[in-house]
Amino acid sequence: MGQRLSGVAHPAEGARESLKETLCFGNVHRTMIETTVLDFKLSNTFEEYRSYMNAPEQQAMFAQMGVQTFYIGVSKDDPARATVIFQGPENVLYDIFMNPETKPVVEASGHIYDGTIITRWLA
Repeated sequence: MGQRLSGVAHPAEGARESLKETLCFGNVHRTMIETTVLDFKLSNTFEEYRSYMNAPEQQAMFAQMGVQTFYIGVSKDDPARATVIFQGPENVLYDIFMNPETKPVVEASGHIYDGTIITRWLA
C-alpha cells in the first residue's frame, strides 16, 4: 500500500523558488530508475489539472529534475480523483513531493496534497 500524506499549512510565498533551489542542488545522480504513482483528489476539473501539468513551464521543471510524466488519468468512477505516473532517478520526485515547502506548488495545479497515496517502484 502507498504512503498517505497529511499536510500542515505552509506559506505559499517562495515555494516555487524553494522547489527550484531543491531541483538545482538536489542529489539526482542515482543509478536506479524510480516509477512513482500518485493517487489523489482534485480541487478543480481534470481538464484544468491536465492542462496545468502539460504546460511548458511544468514540463521544463520536470525535465530539469530528470523526470518524465508517463500517464495522467482521471478515475472512471470519481471525476474528482486522478493519478499520475512519473519516472526518473530514484528519490528525486518523492523527495521534492515530501518537502512541505512544495505543498503550495503542488496544490496550485488542483492536486489536493492531503490524502495523496504514493507508491514507488524501482527498476
